[in-house]
Amino acid sequence: MLMGCTALTRALKASRVFMIAASAVVATVVMSAAFHPASAATWGEVHFHGYFDFQYLHNTKPEGPDDPSSPPMDNGTFDFRHLTLLLDANVMQELLIRANIEFDHAVDTELGYGGFILEYGFAEYMIKDWLKLRAGKALTPYGFFNEIHDASPAYLSVTVPDSIYKADKRGGFLLIPKWITGLYALGNTSLCDGCDLDYTVFIGNGESVGHNEAQFDSNPNKAVGGRVQLSLADEKYQTGLSVFYGDKAVSETNLSENHWGYVLSLAYNLANFGLKGEYGQAKLGPRTEYGWYIQPSYRIGRYTPYLRAQSNDPDDRWPDDYWNTYLAGVNIQVNKHMFLKVEWRENMRGKNNNDVLKPGNEDFGEFKSSVTIYF
Repeated sequence: MLMGCTALTRALKASRVFMIAASAVVATVVMSAAFHPASAATWGEVHFHGYFDFQYLHNTKPEGPDDPSSPPMDNGTFDFRHLTLLLDANVMQELLIRANIEFDHAVDTELGYGGFILEYGFAEYMIKDWLKLRAGKALTPYGFFNEIHDASPAYLSVTVPDSIYKADKRGGFLLIPKWITGLYALGNTSLCDGCDLDYTVFIGNGESVGHNEAQFDSNPNKAVGGRVQLSLADEKYQTGLSVFYGDKAVSETNLSENHWGYVLSLAYNLANFGLKGEYGQAKLGPRTEYGWYIQPSYRIGRYTPYLRAQSNDPDDRWPDDYWNTYLAGVNIQVNKHMFLKVEWRENMRGKNNNDVLKPGNEDFGEFKSSVTIYF
């Protein structure tokens, strides 16, 4: 018994030393970015950079769109949404190690708040521009935004379109999993003058409940999928198709619920005008889900106003369970590293979509704003 207590004490001390050391590394990176805001931190062949998101949110109804157990959102709230640190290490010219560590909602492990997430961590070996091999945990390549869903300086709105990328927060399930741990092949090539093709294919563990998907596969059937994107006339036109197929472990007794999905992506860019739209469909067991959005925008100097209409039908077996959102916003580029985003959203839900919010909150408005910094 005494030996067990001694071992536990040593383990706790080791854990504390590790946390202190990790905190020191993080503090060094953040301070370096703060004192050198014009460029990311670089030591030899190791390059650090990242994203910062600070938001203010205010709803017209008490309950928020994500978590019914959260405090009333009509109070208005500040949210330290993200501090994301990215590491790129050039082991050699053709071999890279990449990692993305996210501190979510000012993570506090002592109180159990927020989250500390390895968004991705992988090794990538380049054979040719048209063939690179990747191994590890990566954000699943689908649509325009999943691989950059936390890279908020890279998109106009406060958050990426919920109907495609956050369907699990709207009474449904993810059209395509957010992460896949496994093997990837990817590359890009020029098909003709002004015409470029990018592709990614993967095989990995797939989805699970109650197990670490980056460590265990709950069933023998591996998940497969990929994305093909075509850019025409020097990115004036863009189109893409993302697909996924796998068996999801949804419970201890059901380890092989079939899940497939696809997302079709289209974009048009002409001078200061931009138009993006995506449509997705997925099936998980007996449920079929649909989602779409369309987003026009127009840049005027440092200001880019945008509109978006989006919709999600989480289960085609149920009538009147839709979730529609209409939003208007503006993205202001304060400088080359900092953006201010302000938007208003009107949400309208069918009376049968009560998986997320209680009856009486079917329709509500949201004010969303954020300060986003790239360093």
